[in-house]
Amino acid sequence: MFPGGREDVETGSGAGGNLRPDAPHSIVRRRLIEVGEQKGRRCRWKESMSFLRLLDTFFLLFHSFWILLVVLGWIWSRTRRWSLGALVLTAVSWFGLGYWRGWGYCVCTDWHWQVRQSLGDLNLPHNYVGFLIREGTGLEIPDPVLEPVILVAFLTSAVGAIGVSLRDRSRNAATEDGDKKVAACPAARKPPLPSPRQRAGGPP
Repeated sequence: MFPGGREDVETGSGAGGNLRPDAPHSIVRRRLIEVGEQKGRRCRWKESMSFLRLLDTFFLLFHSFWILLVVLGWIWSRTRRWSLGALVLTAVSWFGLGYWRGWGYCVCTDWHWQVRQSLGDLNLPHNYVGFLIREGTGLEIPDPVLEPVILVAFLTSAVGAIGVSLRDRSRNAATEDGDKKVAACPAARKPPLPSPRQRAGGPP
């Protein structure tokens, strides 16, 4: 058959072997493309959901560690500076950014809530401690009951951190002054130990 004849029309090929848009080959090809696009969308969706779950776990661990650092970190000398820095940043978020975003605004909570909402969790409490209690025990504590407790715990930690920091500074300053006085007073210096020859009665 010549190109463009009846057989070519039925199989969807014309001159040059090009497929017609309504030929079975084109329909199959379009269907394969659609299936591939659907699989690609599903893969992208799964990847995005996996990434969101990873972010959810990260914020859960990081924010829990941050709360422990703020509340308890000032007790130990090794974590005292980190705790004081965390207290300052928390105060800036609560009372600085909170002036525009609402008192008690937490940047980390805001970001984590966006992730949780993308995962389908729309029933989120107002504060993060209530969220941790709900996730750990299943209890729903009202915000008017929980928020004063959080504020008292924060203020107690801030007073404790500032107090122990001032105490440490005063102790360090007293120790430095004592060392300077000892270095400046010749009578307070310890005499040098005798050499082995001096102890044997010989010349030094």
